[in-house]
Amino acid sequence: GAAAPGKVVVFGGSGFVGSRVVEQLKKAGCEVVSVSRSGEVKADLSTWSPISVGTASEELKAALAGASCAVSCVGTIGGSDAEMRKGNGTLNENAAKAAKEAGVTRFVYVSVADVVRRTVTALPGGLLGGYFEGKKAAEAAVEEGFAEPVIVCPSFIYGGEEFELTPPRVPAGYGSSIEKLLGSAPIKSISQAVGSVPAIGGVVKLTLAPPVNVDSVAKATAAAALGQVTQTRIDGTAAINSAAEAFSP
Repeated sequence: GAAAPGKVVVFGGSGFVGSRVVEQLKKAGCEVVSVSRSGEVKADLSTWSPISVGTASEELKAALAGASCAVSCVGTIGGSDAEMRKGNGTLNENAAKAAKEAGVTRFVYVSVADVVRRTVTALPGGLLGGYFEGKKAAEAAVEEGFAEPVIVCPSFIYGGEEFELTPPRVPAGYGSSIEKLLGSAPIKSISQAVGSVPAIGGVVKLTLAPPVNVDSVAKATAAAALGQVTQTRIDGTAAINSAAEAFSP
């Protein structure tokens, strides 16, 4: 059920998604502790902890003490398979392990949409193998380790003011137009009709999957952290937008 505002630890709280999750949780009256590898502050935080999630530490234990929920927005794309496996898998597994040991019962993890995983991993050449292996391992650690796990699974996230290449990202105004177009009934019908065609169906579905606004991802994640949604897996733009609407600061 919905939880009263308490202490929430956000791993990756300085990032594109994480900084916005922190902002939403603060609006809800939570005490927010942000744990980040970089230590860079991008939000008005009540507490800031530039703590490595690579290894267990006394600082990490202290950051998690008394928290009812932990959120992880830690992730990386690009580099070697080993680097992506660590950045998406190992670091999140370590975060989940530390949170569990601290007595945290709810853990929300921002992963990746199933349509992205299925389509890309089906392509020849093992593209982004380490990325998806890491995400899968992180999801397993969260689902197996907590009484109240929630996995938030966006496809392509847009927002902010600028175009970026790594990861590929478009600004809010441009992305909003794409979301409306790809989320329209005619495009959904085409995606469903072509999606079952062998060889090309998955690629077409991925191409036509509407992107999601970073603020919607943040609100959906905050709603999950506060127990305001009942799903344990919030997959795709429509589900994320619905969960975002449920967020009540």
